[in-house]
Amino acid sequence: MKIGTFLSTATLALGLVGIGPAQATPWTFTTSGKIFTGVDGLGLFGPADGSLVGLDYSLTTRLADPTANANQGSNSTVSHSYGFSSDPGGTSAASFSATVNGHTVTREFVVPDRNSAYVYSYGEVDGNVEKDGGPTKFSASQQVYSLSNDFVPGIGLFQSIEYLFKSSDDRGFAFFDIFNYATSTDAANWTTFEGTPERFVLNAPAGPTTTVPEPTALALLGLGFAGLRLARRRC
Repeated sequence: MKIGTFLSTATLALGLVGIGPAQATPWTFTTSGKIFTGVDGLGLFGPADGSLVGLDYSLTTRLADPTANANQGSNSTVSHSYGFSSDPGGTSAASFSATVNGHTVTREFVVPDRNSAYVYSYGEVDGNVEKDGGPTKFSASQQVYSLSNDFVPGIGLFQSIEYLFKSSDDRGFAFFDIFNYATSTDAANWTTFEGTPERFVLNAPAGPTTTVPEPTALALLGLGFAGLRLARRRC
C-alpha cells in the first residue's frame, strides 16, 4: 500500500471513531405538589419520625433505556415499557429521586425488581420503579390523568410535556417508600409519603438520539476522503 493511501485510510478511520455509537434515550417523569400523608421515620428529609404532611415534594422516576425492557411497544391508545427482573432479555436500568424540605434522596438500580412507563393518548401518564434491596425495600410510583383534558398530544413515550393541573378536572398521585425491615417493622424504620400532583413534566427527546460528530471528527473525515481521491488519481 502506498504511503498516501495508508495515511488517507488511517485519517478516515479516526474520523469514523470520532462519531461514536448511538445513545439510548431515557424516559423521565416528574410530578411536584403537596404531601397529604407521610412520616419520615428514617430522617431522610429532616428530623427522624417527623411528619411530612403539608410539605412540597418533587418526585422523578427514570428508565435509562425503555427499549431494553422485554415488554415494550405501542398501539392506537398507549405506549408502554415495563420489565421485571425475571424477564428474559433484561430490563432497563432505573432510578428515582425525591426532594422534600430541601433534601433530595436518589436511588439507582441496574436491575430493579420491576419498572414501568405508560403514556396513554387520552390523557394519562404513569411510571414506577421498585427494588427489594435485601434488608431495604425501595419504591416510587406516580400517575397523572384527566377527566376531560387530553394533555397528551400523541402516542409515544419519547415526547416532552409540561402541564399545570386544573383542580376541577385533573387527578393524580405520587407514592414514595423506603422501608428498612432488617430489625423490625416499627415506623422508625420507614419513610413514606403520598402526594397530590400540581404539575408534571414528561421530558424526553423525540426519538432515539445519536452522538453528534465533533468538528475535529468531521475534519478528519474530509481529509480522509480527499486523500483517497488524490491517491486514486495518481494510480
